[in-house]
Amino acid sequence: MKRPQSTPHDHFQRRIVFLSVASTLSLLGIILYLSGFSPRRALSIGYTWFSNHHDEDDFNDGSFPDFGMYKDRVKILNEDEFPLTDPKRRVIIMGDIHGMNDSFHSILTQLSYTPNQDILLHVGDVLTKGPHRSSMATLDFMTRHNVLGVRGNHEQQVIEWRAWMDWIRSSSEGGRWLDTIDRRWEEVHKLGKDTKKWLRNEIQRIPSKWVKRIPKKWKLFGEQYRIARQLTDQEWKYLQNLPVVLHIPHAHMYIVHAGLLPFDPRRDHKHHSQPLSKMPVLLRPPSESALRFAQETAVLDDIKPNKDPWSLLNMRAILQGKVTRRFRGVFWAKLWNREMKQCRGFDKNGGLYCLGATVVYGHTAKRGFEQRRWSIGLDSGCAHGKRLSALVLGGEENRRLSRRDFDDIPHPEDDEERDGDVPPEEEELENEPELDLFTDLEIGNEDDEALSSTIVRWGDANVGKVVSVRCRLP
Repeated sequence: MKRPQSTPHDHFQRRIVFLSVASTLSLLGIILYLSGFSPRRALSIGYTWFSNHHDEDDFNDGSFPDFGMYKDRVKILNEDEFPLTDPKRRVIIMGDIHGMNDSFHSILTQLSYTPNQDILLHVGDVLTKGPHRSSMATLDFMTRHNVLGVRGNHEQQVIEWRAWMDWIRSSSEGGRWLDTIDRRWEEVHKLGKDTKKWLRNEIQRIPSKWVKRIPKKWKLFGEQYRIARQLTDQEWKYLQNLPVVLHIPHAHMYIVHAGLLPFDPRRDHKHHSQPLSKMPVLLRPPSESALRFAQETAVLDDIKPNKDPWSLLNMRAILQGKVTRRFRGVFWAKLWNREMKQCRGFDKNGGLYCLGATVVYGHTAKRGFEQRRWSIGLDSGCAHGKRLSALVLGGEENRRLSRRDFDDIPHPEDDEERDGDVPPEEEELENEPELDLFTDLEIGNEDDEALSSTIVRWGDANVGKVVSVRCRLP
């Protein structure tokens, strides 16, 4: 049977179909490009792949399962979980402990911490940097008492290593290989030999099929690896259940490890798409509390970096519209406080559609304890032999303090010289001048073993206390 010949009309129809498909694909590509999407980057963001290994250069060829293990990005606390008005109950928010278990228990003892009354929280990075046994003891305490907190970047590395180990052990051959190199490393370590040199030689001996399963730039037998290998089932479950952000609506507060942004830095901060630049749309007649809750939720859900766990665990500054873990660009807390100052309620009156919210965070040891009007940084460098800090809210003592005029309680205002953008040559946090606000406020000195404290104001008209103890390196 003779095949019918194509007519000019058929050619024309095929060309139309081809051009339509090509145009659609091109338009889709443009949309994805403008949204910042790339296949490799998609693997690094949110809930797939290595949330704590964010740079595209960190990726090996090939596919990996989800090692991030995020169950809840945000957890909301109610008034019973975060009591502020009960004179018999306090909220104690610990700064970065980093495995300094003795200092951690010292501050709890001097605060007369009562587990069945007080609420203990942490800002993440309770592990690593301190002695290994001390890190494990700190994690054991957190697990046994089910202490609520947020993930830090160091917990996230432990989580990813443990998830990787479980993936390798999902095959019997992989389990045998992992057990073998673990046993060999322990033997070398106990003999006091150079484990780094041994590992370099061992990598050359590992079959390529297993080398390819080690993510690029991940270091076998580092502290995070050793903790991950030693986790009990209960400790593993505890770490997995840690959220990235705690939101406390009745206190108008967020607790996050590294930072939070008040707007999407890819656009002008007053762009109509920014959450704080528009009135929330509610189905029912809005009350101020409902509007405020809607805006605080929008900050978490409608700002792209705030939906990216890596950013919340690692951010230090904004540089050229992007989050960076280096200390270049503008410190995120400076941006946060600038925006909060422009909140004018929900009548706006020339400012933003919002009321202020406080961020409590850690992660920036070299800056030390840092109080601003709408943010409180609690990492005061305990793992470096400085201080371990905690923010104490509620309770009878703070209730008495709150009777003072809120405006009479001093707090450091933004100092343009101190808050200024980090110069371009200051690429790393370690190069930044150290700031010790405890020393500035004369609440402690380098040799002070006792509990030191200072009164702080936070939120709409609230009073709290920041306490600290001196950390002694082993």
